[in-house]
Amino acid sequence: MARLFAFFVLVIIVLAAMYTFKFSKDFGAHSEKANVEENLTTFDFQDWHEFTAPNNAFKVLMPSLPQHATENIKDKNTGESRKYEMYFSEKADGSIFMISVIGFSAPLIKGEKEVFLRTMMNDAIESNPNNKLLKVESGKYKEYDSLDYSLENTETHIDTKTFFVNDTLYALTRLVKMQNHNAKEFDFFINSFDLSSGNTKSTQGKTTK
Repeated sequence: MARLFAFFVLVIIVLAAMYTFKFSKDFGAHSEKANVEENLTTFDFQDWHEFTAPNNAFKVLMPSLPQHATENIKDKNTGESRKYEMYFSEKADGSIFMISVIGFSAPLIKGEKEVFLRTMMNDAIESNPNNKLLKVESGKYKEYDSLDYSLENTETHIDTKTFFVNDTLYALTRLVKMQNHNAKEFDFFINSFDLSSGNTKSTQGKTTK
């Protein structure tokens, strides 16, 4: 199932390339410790914007009002249609926060969902030969099975949390210059994410296909 999430991976590559170009001249100016200490005082969470998805499926806090991209893709082998949506927001320091939503037209069983989450992670890793997998962890996001992972390449740190809600896959991602990486900021982002009540009716355990 290689490249099942080509749209997601393409956006990751484009944003990472823009990010690298924009900030390549800044590296080496300060020590990592100094940058982390400085950025802890400049998160300015009180200035983040609450954003509600156009279909009211979720709301979240982001550092700026996000840009939106969408595409419908049909699987060449199965004929199944999938809707890909991206919402991405950029901070003044260039950190990028992104919500990816992939809607499947056919119901999925639990085993398939686990495979899709792993495939999405593997495609993201393989998108850059310099990517190194730092952490991967299965867990729970609210009542939903989740997969969390962190990547680094020569200049960028990437954190992602993925999970399914019924037959919709969500990925919450942050791309940040390695010198500015701090887990508290990503935690704030994902903890601000809230699904609408009409979108949380769990179908876990269904085996229909």
